[in-house]
Amino acid sequence: MVVCMKKTSLFFLLFLIVFPYFLIANPIYTPKNAKTITDPSTGEVISTGAPEVLPVRIAGGNPDLIKKQGVLREKIADVFVKIKNAEKVDSKSVSKSSYLHLLWLVLSLSFAYGILHASGPGHRKTIVFSLYLTRSSPWWEPLMVSLFLALLHGCSAIIIMLIFKGVAGSIGYNTDNVTMYMEGFTYLLLIITTIWLIIHESREYLTQQKKFATQSEDKHKSTPTDKLQKYGLIPFLISGIYPCPGAILILVLSFSLHLLRLGAFSVIAMSLGMSIPIMIAGYLAWSGRSGLFHTLKANQTTAAKVAYSIQMFGFSILLIFSLYISWPFLYSLFT
Repeated sequence: MVVCMKKTSLFFLLFLIVFPYFLIANPIYTPKNAKTITDPSTGEVISTGAPEVLPVRIAGGNPDLIKKQGVLREKIADVFVKIKNAEKVDSKSVSKSSYLHLLWLVLSLSFAYGILHASGPGHRKTIVFSLYLTRSSPWWEPLMVSLFLALLHGCSAIIIMLIFKGVAGSIGYNTDNVTMYMEGFTYLLLIITTIWLIIHESREYLTQQKKFATQSEDKHKSTPTDKLQKYGLIPFLISGIYPCPGAILILVLSFSLHLLRLGAFSVIAMSLGMSIPIMIAGYLAWSGRSGLFHTLKANQTTAAKVAYSIQMFGFSILLIFSLYISWPFLYSLFT
């Protein structure tokens, strides 16, 4: 076990060291497929960006849901403008209660926008669902993981926005470029991790079956899921480290009005809203898995076989989904 933990820690340490290399432009040379940014009025080259790659695949959303999100964004923008105007006028002409009402209104709208935004494609719902098909956990863990992923998703946007706040050039281009690479490489991490877990858990299952053949069931208490409990959660949490496009839109608006601090609080409220659809996906898988194993707990041999089958099913969903979503990015990156 100690050796496995050391190998796992070394793997993720290596990833964290190498990962930032892909997020910055190389200052020494320009790649052959580099993207050149020019001034449209003069034709002069302004800068040469990082290698041009395709973004991950984005599934089409429900038109009605997209329309509702647009309406909420407009309402958030209107409240931002009202707050900015309230700060400009004499403080005596704007009551404290009215100002607080505007603040609570923008946070409430942001929370509702987060729920709608995460109800559409993406936002790691499939990943969390697959995770809790393959993993036994206490009842509170899907709640905490969903909150963590959503907050990490939103806070990444805040950090990226603060980084590019004082950088010359288009904020939109810079954030989009970094977001594209971060999202692509988090999917690459998931693919590598899923393949590794499939191999590892298959070996554990085969070893366990040999023990079952030589020992009575009451003496054998380990299942393939036990080891996944200890280290399988880390890469799934890391996969949330990429900026949310919806959060970027809110931050760009707040930045243009010089309300970046309020924009950050708005994104945090939005992240709390985004956690709800993610949480629902997690608890659907968690409750189904927990109910099944409660029924099978008397027969450990059958429970082990069912656990392995569910694990492989969950890992297969995760691997196919990650490959499908990230294929344009990976193909353009390595060709």
